[in-house]
Amino acid sequence: MTKILICLLIMFSFLGCHILNNDEKEAIEVCQKAKPEGLIFGISNSTWLDYANSIAKEDPNKKYVWQAKKSFDNKYFIVDFADSNGWGQHWEVDIEQKIVKNINQNEYLTRKYGYRRFDGNDEFEVINLKQNEMKTDFQNGYWNNENMPSIVYIIKGSVINKTNISITNATISGGLKLIFKEKTINGNANYESGFKSQITINNPWEPNTTREFFIKTRGIDKIYLGYIPEYVIFNVSLKATDPIGYSFYKDIVELDLKEKWKSFKLTSAPYSPNINTNENVTPIIEKNEDINKHEDSTINSEN
Repeated sequence: MTKILICLLIMFSFLGCHILNNDEKEAIEVCQKAKPEGLIFGISNSTWLDYANSIAKEDPNKKYVWQAKKSFDNKYFIVDFADSNGWGQHWEVDIEQKIVKNINQNEYLTRKYGYRRFDGNDEFEVINLKQNEMKTDFQNGYWNNENMPSIVYIIKGSVINKTNISITNATISGGLKLIFKEKTINGNANYESGFKSQITINNPWEPNTTREFFIKTRGIDKIYLGYIPEYVIFNVSLKATDPIGYSFYKDIVELDLKEKWKSFKLTSAPYSPNINTNENVTPIIEKNEDINKHEDSTINSEN
């Protein structure tokens, strides 16, 4: 009797693995046959398989592999076309509904499944923050209706060059993101943002020295204070090069601001189209706060 039970268990285990493997194969096939929104190479009937093949042709020496696995909530399959380091394209696939969503192009899915761009580095570091706040501001012009209150994020500090390289060209930028399941609202850095002094061949950024920077985002409409996004993120990106081929272009700061957003929402006046623009708008959160006080915040750049 015991031998029979063992045989049955082995048989059911084998069948379970076989079914799962078939589902994984189906998820990959559904993904490969799906057509992206928009055109690839100007061809309207291009599929994600066409796109993957084009990536593989760019570097024939790099090996990419198709793989599929169940999502952590067991609702979908995650299909990967990636190299040995996990870099590549990723999709969320519903094999029953034949719905395919590219994770790389979706801010919400990128964070839901842990494919975010930032994971720390040892080349550049943000230090000496003198200002780090979310506030309401009045902004005029192209980006906002005239004299309408909007939400901005301001950060001011320094970046230390921890490499042994003299940087001869560098720019810094940042942005506030309100990430909802179906939409992301971006407040990108405005024209005032950047390094305090320009970095050039005649004014290089030497190793183990710092450069001051200031970032202020363009305003996000106050109407969004009526909502709680899935994620609220502020990131700082650095692009740096030297004359002989060194290149760095990554996020060096990523702050999780969801709790700050909730606090700001509670302390800010409700949105009103008829607001008196002569009134002082005062809700300023955590002024001159140390960056390390943010939960899940990291101030190093990725490798």
